[in-house]
Amino acid sequence: MDLSIILLGAAKLGFGLLVGIVGITTSARLIKRAVGVADVDAAIKAQNVAVGLSLSAAIVAMGILVEPAISRTFTALDLIQHTAQNWTDVLWIVAYALGLTSASLLIGAAVIVSGVRAAIHLTPDLDEIEEIVSGNIACAIILVAVIVVLALLVREGLDTMLTGFLPLPVLGRVGPA
Repeated sequence: MDLSIILLGAAKLGFGLLVGIVGITTSARLIKRAVGVADVDAAIKAQNVAVGLSLSAAIVAMGILVEPAISRTFTALDLIQHTAQNWTDVLWIVAYALGLTSASLLIGAAVIVSGVRAAIHLTPDLDEIEEIVSGNIACAIILVAVIVVLALLVREGLDTMLTGFLPLPVLGRVGPA
């Protein structure tokens, strides 16, 4: 039994839960409000399946877009286990993780909102958001496809862009140079 690996796994688990529950869910709700669904909670309480599908798509899309940041953070945590020499290294990884994940959430939400707005403008005779708020499941399914495909198509670009802004940290070396 290796206690350091158990603790590292617990840290990864906790970070993943925090980002998943707080970050992705909050971002998805902000996306829905930004594209025009004023009261997501009321629509869900009224069992509006169309709004529920759309919110679910935003949650899935945010997960797709944030996953590279989480993987990169976990790689940095693995580096800590092997190379950290002091608490400054640990604090650097925590700051790195918060910066990278926050940037992924913010930029990912902005990309989804812009993409959805652009897709909506392609059909000027149809107000997709109003249809979804009214419970039109067909419109919701199309919006779900647009949101998920957008996330899949921009994921690598977002990851590369964030790598340029926040490259994986370099920690001190262990052993001879």
